[in-house]
Amino acid sequence: MPPGTPDIRALDPSTPCARHRTEAQKSPYREHYFAAERVEVKTLAGLLAWILESRASVPEGQRVLLARWVYAWKKFPDGRISHVKARYTVQGQHQVEGVDYMESYAATMTLKGFRSILAIANLDPNVTVDHFDVSAAYINAELDTLVYCVQPPGYVDPSRPTAVCRLLKAQYGLRQAGHAWARLLKKLLAAVGAKPIPVEPAIYMMRGTNNGWCVIPTQVDDLFC
Repeated sequence: MPPGTPDIRALDPSTPCARHRTEAQKSPYREHYFAAERVEVKTLAGLLAWILESRASVPEGQRVLLARWVYAWKKFPDGRISHVKARYTVQGQHQVEGVDYMESYAATMTLKGFRSILAIANLDPNVTVDHFDVSAAYINAELDTLVYCVQPPGYVDPSRPTAVCRLLKAQYGLRQAGHAWARLLKKLLAAVGAKPIPVEPAIYMMRGTNNGWCVIPTQVDDLFC
């Protein structure tokens, strides 16, 4: 951080996070917000989230969606703030069904199903339950419809300032983002032999070692097994 930037770890955890980029720019912790934005932009670029196209190439009747930065505190286990998380979020409330999205449904495990799995696991001391959090889950999922949005505020390509982003991967805020991620997750799990349980489509099972079974409950980007 530049000299004079206050240490965000000393900030009172009850302090509200910036609600929008204008508020972040005025904050004494703005360099922390900007650093978080740069991390997000680098992640998006690394995952080939979009390609830039001329605004004139947008089909007639297709809306170019607006987008904004959404910020959140990430905290240590003791509650202290560790850093800022910035998320480039598309304003999907302006999407039109049948134009820039088709399906939006995505199954998630039920609390009853997850509790049943934990209860069964507790009966055997040799059974373990691990948790995995998929980083940038939605942005790994490919889109199957044309979706356009503006370039990230503050990170517009100076050589193409009027260009728009044609999204190749799902973005947070899109109506079909959860559906696209669930479709990808199902495909990846099927590749290793895991199949969804008929009554719990977000809980997968596969044959494990020594004739055992591996059960994989999923909750958006959280996986347990």
